[in-house]
Amino acid sequence: MVLVGACQSRFAIAQTAQPEAAGSVSVPSVPVPSVTVANAGASRHVPGRWSTLSVNGLNKTGEDAEEMSVVTVGEKSNLQYGRRLWIPAGSKRQSWLSIEIPAEISESVDPRRQAAGIYTELTTMQLKETSRGEEFKANAVGMPKGKRRLLLSSESYRTGRLISPRLSTQDAEYAAAVISRTLYAASDSQRMGEQDLGMVDLNRGFIPPTSRPLDPLDQLIIADDAILADTVGVRRIRSWLNGGGRLWVMADQISPESVRKLLGDAMCYSVIDEIELNDYQICVRAQHASAQDEFTEMSFDNPIHMRRVIVDTDDIICEVDGWPAAFWKQVGQGEVLFTTLDARGWLSDATISPPLQSVARRFFVSKLEPPVYVAEVSEVLDGEIGYQIPSRKSVAWVLLLQVFAVVIGGIWLMLRKQLQRLAVLVPVSAFAAMIILVAMGKQNTSQVPSTIATGQIVRTTPDSATAGVSSVSAIYSQEERPLPLASNGDSTTHLVGQDGGATERVVWDDAGGARWYFVNQPPGVVQHVETESVVEIDRPWNAVGRFTPDGFEVTMDGLNPDACEDTFVGTLGTPDLSLIEVGEATDGYRGNGILVSGRFISSSVLSEKQQMRQGLLRELSGNEAGFFTAEPALITWTKPLDIGLEFGEGYEKVGWSLVSMPLRFERTPRQTAFKVPSTFVRQGPLLGEIGSSFFNVTTGKWLDDLLKPGQVGVRCVVPQSVMPCELAKATIDLVIKAPGRTVAIRGYVDDEFKTLKEFENPIGAVQFSIVDPQALGLDEEGGLRLGIEVSESTEQRDAAANDDGTSVVKTEPVRNTWGIESLQVSLEGVVK
Repeated sequence: MVLVGACQSRFAIAQTAQPEAAGSVSVPSVPVPSVTVANAGASRHVPGRWSTLSVNGLNKTGEDAEEMSVVTVGEKSNLQYGRRLWIPAGSKRQSWLSIEIPAEISESVDPRRQAAGIYTELTTMQLKETSRGEEFKANAVGMPKGKRRLLLSSESYRTGRLISPRLSTQDAEYAAAVISRTLYAASDSQRMGEQDLGMVDLNRGFIPPTSRPLDPLDQLIIADDAILADTVGVRRIRSWLNGGGRLWVMADQISPESVRKLLGDAMCYSVIDEIELNDYQICVRAQHASAQDEFTEMSFDNPIHMRRVIVDTDDIICEVDGWPAAFWKQVGQGEVLFTTLDARGWLSDATISPPLQSVARRFFVSKLEPPVYVAEVSEVLDGEIGYQIPSRKSVAWVLLLQVFAVVIGGIWLMLRKQLQRLAVLVPVSAFAAMIILVAMGKQNTSQVPSTIATGQIVRTTPDSATAGVSSVSAIYSQEERPLPLASNGDSTTHLVGQDGGATERVVWDDAGGARWYFVNQPPGVVQHVETESVVEIDRPWNAVGRFTPDGFEVTMDGLNPDACEDTFVGTLGTPDLSLIEVGEATDGYRGNGILVSGRFISSSVLSEKQQMRQGLLRELSGNEAGFFTAEPALITWTKPLDIGLEFGEGYEKVGWSLVSMPLRFERTPRQTAFKVPSTFVRQGPLLGEIGSSFFNVTTGKWLDDLLKPGQVGVRCVVPQSVMPCELAKATIDLVIKAPGRTVAIRGYVDDEFKTLKEFENPIGAVQFSIVDPQALGLDEEGGLRLGIEVSESTEQRDAAANDDGTSVVKTEPVRNTWGIESLQVSLEGVVK
C-alpha cells in the first residue's frame, strides 16, 4: 500500500465517466459509489477526547463495492482515520468512524475568541486501490478532498440524555417534556460560560457501537428502558461510568430489573411501594460538619408520583418524609445519582427548587478524566526489555562444580602425597569458574531478543462480566520492521511519543476492528503503545469479604487465586492489609497484618520482581494517580489479559496485570463475634468545637510541626456489615511525636469526653486498648467517638512561668513542636 501524501507517491483523481464516442447512443451514466461523513452519536467534539462520525455509503451500481473514506482532524495533523466500508449493489449503508480531537487545538486558540466558538478543520478523502497504489476519487463536486469546519465544545460540561419514550403516545410525550423542562432548569442553574449547545438526545436509546461513543459527555441521564435492548450500548455506558462519568438514573421511570441489568451490583436500592403526594417536605441533608439540614415545602394540585425505596448507601442527599428521594453510589471512578421523585415534583412554581439545586450542584460538573499510567508503567516495562542476568541456579552449579573439583583433586593429591600442588589446583579451578561465568554473561548480554513487554492496570466492577484495561506495551526489535498493529472494536490505541512527521493511518473495518498502517518499528529503540480496552471475561470477578472471630476473610470468584501473587487490600485514607491464602478449597485469603506505609508486600526479603511491583505501587499510591480509592479493593498481580491487540510475529512476549477488584461485604450473622482491622475503620471529624482541623479525611494524613497545644476529635465508623453490634474492644495504635508533652486518649462517656490513658513524652508508636463498655458506646449512625489531647510542652510552661508581663523576651523561642503521623483503630465485638 502506498502512503497517502508521502513523498514519491503519485495520485490521480479517478475518472467517473468516459467521453461519449461520436455517434453513439446517449445512455444515462450511473454514479460511482460514494461515501460521505457527518456528525453522529453524542455530536460533541471536545479537545483531548474521542468523537464519533457517521460514514454514509451510496452504491447505485449493479455490483458490490468496497470504499475507503479517510479523514484528518486539524490543519497539521499527520494522523489519518479511515473507514473501510462494504456497500452492496443498489443500496445505502451507514456505519461509524471514531476520531480523536487533538488536545492542542484548544490551547492554540485565543481565549477571547472562544465565546464565538472554536473550530477545527476536518478534511475528508475517498480513496481507491489501483495498480499504481492508492488514488483519490473525486467527491460530489469533483474535488479530491473535501474540507469543512468542525465546531468544538468549550462548555463547562456536556450532558446526554435517554428520555424519549419507545411508544410515541400523548402521555409519554408529555412526561418526556416535563422531564426535559426539569433537566434544563437544573442544568442552567450550574451553567458557566457563554457557549451552550444544549443537551444531546441520543436518538431514542441508540448508542453507536464504537469503542468510546460517550467520551465527549460528562453526564448521562436515563429515564427510559429502551437502552436495555442494546447489549453493546449497555457495555459502553458501564465503561464510560467506570472511567469517571456521572450517570443519573430516574428510578421512578425505570423498572428495578432494568436498573440491575444496567448497573449490576451498583443497583443499591429495593422498591417498597409507590405513592402519590400533593403536599410534602423535601429535606436536604447536611453534607459537612458546619452545615444543617434544609427543608423545602412543596404543594401541587395534581399529585406527584414517588417510589419509596430502601437503600444500601450512606450517601443520601434528599429525603421526602424520611424516604430517600435522591442518593449517590460510586461505581469505579464515576458516580450514579438515583432519584425516586417524579421530575415535576422537583420544580417549585415551574422553577428550580432549592433541593433540585443541591442535586444539580454535584451532578452538573465536568467529569474527572480517567487516570493515565503510561509514564509509570513504561518505566517498569523498559526495565524488563534487555539482557537476562544468569540465574542463581546456573551460577550455583558452576561454583559447586568448582568446589567439587577442588575436593576431588585434593583427595587425589593427598593419596599421592602431593598436597603442595593444591596451591596450583585452587587458583586454576577458580580461574576456570570465572571464565565460565564470564562466558555465560557475555552470551546473555551480546544479543537482546526482540521483545514485547506488556503491563496492564485492570479495574473490575462487581457482578460485571467486563473489565476496563489500561495497557502499555513496550516494543523492542533488533532490526527495522513494519509494525502491523491491529485491535478489536472494544479498544482504542495510541502510539506514545510518535511525532516524527510521518503520516500514519488507523482504519476501522466492518467487524469493528482497527488496523494501523505506515507504522514501523525502528531497530534498537523501545517504542510504546497505549491501549484502553473493555474486555469480556468468562465470569464476573468478585471479591467478597467478611468479618469473622479470626479477623477479615475474603473469597475471590471468577479469578483463580493460584494465578495471583502478592495480594493485599488497598485503600486510600487507611492502612493497607496484607493477605495470606487460607486453603486450596476456599479460593480465599485471610488478613495477615497491617502493612507499613509505603510497603505493599509483607515479605521481609523481596525478589527482583517484587521490588519492581513495590516501586510501581509507590508511584500509584499518590492522590493524583487515582489508583487507590476510599473504597477498599483487593489488589493482586496476575497474567495479562487478552485485549485483542496484535503486533505481528517474531517477538518474545512477557507481561503482567495489576488488578483492582472493589470489595463487597457479607453481613456477619447475629450473635457472632468479629474483628475489624484498622483498614476498614474509616475516620472522620466530629461535629462541634472538638472537631479536628489537623486531619484530612480523604487522604488520612495529619498535620505536623504544631506548636500550640490542641485536642482532636475523631469519629471512627464501624462497617455496616457488622451493624448493629456491641463493641468489646477498640485498640488504638498511635504514632506521634510530642517530646516534653502529655498526650491523653479520651473516650466519650456520659455525653462528655473523659481521659482514659495518658502518655508522657511520647516519641514513636504507642498503643492503648479501650475495654470499658461505657467508652465503647456508638452514636446513632454507628460511630465510635474518640479524642486525643496534647498539652503544652515543658518549654512552653517554663516560658509562661518566666513571663513577667513585659514585652521583653527573656527566654529562647519555643522550638518544641508536635505532630501525629498516623492513627489506626481496630475493633472487636459481637453482632446483635
